[in-house]
Amino acid sequence: MFRDEESYYHGMQRIERRDLFGTRRDKTLFPIELSLGVTGNTQGIAYVCSAQDVTDERAALAFTELYERALACSQNAVFIVDANREQMPLVYVNDAVLAVYERPLHLLLGNSVSSILGTLLEDEKVESILTQMRNEEHVDVTVNHTLANGAQKVLEFSISPVRGDSGRLTHYIGLILDVTARVQAERNVADRSAQLNAVFSLSTDGLVMFDEQDKLVFMNPSLEKMLGYEWGSRENMSLEQFKRELLDMCDEAQLPIGNNQVTFDGAWEGNLQLQRPQHRVVHVCSQIGRAHV
Repeated sequence: MFRDEESYYHGMQRIERRDLFGTRRDKTLFPIELSLGVTGNTQGIAYVCSAQDVTDERAALAFTELYERALACSQNAVFIVDANREQMPLVYVNDAVLAVYERPLHLLLGNSVSSILGTLLEDEKVESILTQMRNEEHVDVTVNHTLANGAQKVLEFSISPVRGDSGRLTHYIGLILDVTARVQAERNVADRSAQLNAVFSLSTDGLVMFDEQDKLVFMNPSLEKMLGYEWGSRENMSLEQFKRELLDMCDEAQLPIGNNQVTFDGAWEGNLQLQRPQHRVVHVCSQIGRAHV
């Protein structure tokens, strides 16, 4: 192992380190770090051997590596900011951050968080975020971002303080979530709801809807006029109350009886003769708690 013996007599040392496994009394294996050193003088050569149990160190290292791999593989953009330095530079970014900014790693790491945010946000928003961070507060902000290819993205920034065991602020961890699909879906639902509300409001047929708790969620103007209700006067009406008021307006002698009795608890269809607010015959259809008159 040591061939140049003359070098030992001139005070030079060479150390060999090996990672091995030891065996405990219960026959389980554990990692050890074995170090072999040699020194010499005119009196001779001396060898020093030490063995160290590195179970905890290896477990911590394995966990850290796993954590870093998990962050690197995450589809969400993750970055870490050093809160102890004045410019609060980025000290970690995963691959998803590189995709958001369309920049290589060396153009992001070490840059201040303000310069990074400034590429996506107006100066006023950046200053507001920095103020919150200086106050050690959590930050949430939504950004409309245009990629180099012209694609539009909606991004949510979430920046949270990270504290050490003493409670002292050490870092900020940031998440950038691409919520474009969610925002577009919400817009589609809102547009669809607006269209349906317009159709129902303009319909000459009366329409009323209740939710799963049998609370009124919609009554169109045609039904309010038909039943003599004032606009918006039945906001807290329950399904049972609506049924009771509707039947009170009917000619009791003409009400369905037996298995064909009026119910809005499920599918029902039939004619009712209203006496109030004016005499008329209405055809009623109900489907699972929703009634269409």
